[in-house]
This record gives sequence, C-alpha cells and structure tokens, in this order.
Amino acid sequence: MHERYLGRIQPGMDVCDSKGSRIGSVARVYRYDAGDLDTTSAAGGAQVATARDEILEVKTGLLGLGTHFFVPLGQIHEVVGESVFLSVRSFEDEMSRFKSKPEYHQSLH
Repeated sequence: MHERYLGRIQPGMDVCDSKGSRIGSVARVYRYDAGDLDTTSAAGGAQVATARDEILEVKTGLLGLGTHFFVPLGQIHEVVGESVFLSVRSFEDEMSRFKSKPEYHQSLH
C-alpha cells in the first residue's frame, strides 16, 4: 500500500504525526531494488528473496540538525500536499523506536 506514496515523497516535505503535529521533514527515502534483497535457501535449494521495509529518513531540529529517525514506509498513513502523515500518535510516545537505521540499510549513504 505504501508504494503509492513513493513517487510523491520528496526531501523537505513536512512529516507529521497522526494528529497533525509536525515532527520534522523528509531527509531521504531509502529504497531497495532486487539486488538489495536478502536471499535465503528454500526447500530444494532455490534462493528466495526477502523483502525489506523501505525507510523514510526524518530530520528534526533547527535546520535539520536534530535527531534523525528512520521510519518504515509502512508507517505512512497519508500524503497530502507537501505533508507526510505517519500512523504514530505522538512524537514523544512512539518515535524513539525509529532512532536507529535498520541493519539492512547501514551500508547505504
């Protein structure tokens, strides 16, 4: 479902919680392609790709110098105009779980 938002999300857009309070702005969208997928062996030795969440990097603070959050695109509730609305209820309660970049995106710049 989040695929419909990918082409509309651009750096600099506001990122808000589900109540409309501004959290920060879009720094970057981390996407994967077929070469970035993990592969695992299935029955019969076939390789099966394992999808990874694409990530929305959100920068906070004055001039984006605050904390950066790495939010799975599945947390996007809606994109309206120049704003991305997340499913999280509030910055204080729920954003701390997104402080670390997932391991599978560590090699991306």
